[in-house]
Amino acid sequence: AGADANPYLVVAAVLAGILHGIAEKLKPTAETIGDAGDEADPGVPFVFSAALDRFAQAKILPRFIDPDMLGLMLDQRHAEMAKFMSTISRQEYGWYL
Repeated sequence: AGADANPYLVVAAVLAGILHGIAEKLKPTAETIGDAGDEADPGVPFVFSAALDRFAQAKILPRFIDPDMLGLMLDQRHAEMAKFMSTISRQEYGWYL
């Protein structure tokens, strides 16, 4: 979760994942030895728009958190991304002027 995440929603998502794993009798992945941050997980999208696309396609989370709430969260993030992308950064000024 990012620093801007609602801690209650983070806990709800974590608990939903735990409940799903128990209900489906899923086996955990192998133990990580050393620093788990050394290698990026190829299954995690690191581009914000790709992460939003993945979130929009979620199949498990809507069974635990109201889909309307998830839709509002997705709309909010899309609006934030649009606002961010509409701002010209200092680096862009430097490159193009």
